[in-house]
Amino acid sequence: MNADVPAFIERPEIADVYEDPGEAILKARSLPCVCPQQECGARAVTTDYSVARRLVIERVTCDRCPRTWTRVNCR
Repeated sequence: MNADVPAFIERPEIADVYEDPGEAILKARSLPCVCPQQECGARAVTTDYSVARRLVIERVTCDRCPRTWTRVNCR
């Protein structure tokens, strides 16, 4: 095994087991959507994120409507 290559790349059978801790935290985060369907339990879920200059930039989408938006520096 090459020390520079992560094990989940050389061993694809464990690729599904590996989960980025940051993605696991963001997956668990959700908040009420601001759409009219909010009263029906619509939730906004983080679908993508990046970090730049110590700012967390999240791409958020509603799970019941096509609305998407960006949240910056949210913790």
